[in-house]
Amino acid sequence: MDEPGTNLACAFEKAIVSRTCGCRHANRHNLNARQTINCRSPEGQKLCANMLNQIRKSASFALGATQAPSALPHAKALQIQCGGLTGLQNALDRVEQNQRVRDIYSLVKRAVKRFSSPDQLPEQEIVRSIASFKK
Repeated sequence: MDEPGTNLACAFEKAIVSRTCGCRHANRHNLNARQTINCRSPEGQKLCANMLNQIRKSASFALGATQAPSALPHAKALQIQCGGLTGLQNALDRVEQNQRVRDIYSLVKRAVKRFSSPDQLPEQEIVRSIASFKK
């Protein structure tokens, strides 16, 4: 159940800050000279964190790594988040390549419902989108 006012770290913060993606549960905050994004939905934050972990595992091939590193430079993290989400959207909706993701939560929830397990995600589409992502 979602609790109003809950401020959890957004898993896809870089994608939202870059304005490549949006989310109905995103809550923007300015912290000194930096903008941060919190999630107002505990359920959404958990779903998105799990999806990002799976996307990062898929991305290790696109990044030329043998395993998904725990910490990535900003540009690589942005590439994984934006490219992974647009690839997932491309696979689910058959939309124009790399169209803006309007609501991350809705996309992730539909993907979980459709693919039922992380190993059934459309990895090829996700990896292709990550590899070709340019900001």
